[in-house]
Amino acid sequence: MQDAKILKWQILYYASQLTSEMLDEKINEKQVKYGNMFTEDIIVKLIAEEMSIPLEYEMKEVKLKIGDIVEGLNDVELTAKVKKISEVRNFTREDNSTGQVVNVTLSDGTGELTLVLWNEKTNIAATLKPEQTVKITRGYTKKNNFGQLELGLGGRGALVQL
Repeated sequence: MQDAKILKWQILYYASQLTSEMLDEKINEKQVKYGNMFTEDIIVKLIAEEMSIPLEYEMKEVKLKIGDIVEGLNDVELTAKVKKISEVRNFTREDNSTGQVVNVTLSDGTGELTLVLWNEKTNIAATLKPEQTVKITRGYTKKNNFGQLELGLGGRGALVQL
């Protein structure tokens, strides 16, 4: 079963006239109509079928650009240029352990996105240079504490310098 967030992103990608709010409204209408008979995944697939929108079953087939990125994606793969690299910041957690974080601003002509590297992955930042092209694989997206969208690598993600 596919994740409803991914399916919704795919619909929004193909139906540029449709906003996220409009899609959520369509989903709510179907949920009221069908009650608990269908999962959200199934309802989103029904909407895609009604709109004649093809759903990609392998996310690797969809070429992501920064302007397409939304919150809640997993296995994000994209190619972009490094625009800016912040200084590595050291911090102390509530349990008194220490950690490190660095932000890398990425750009691809459709927008900018902050790649956040934590702890042992902060070493990657030292090898990067502005205007260098990089490929992110198996990244994930989320909103930070300030409500801004960011990209993370986590344990599975990687950054390849091109």
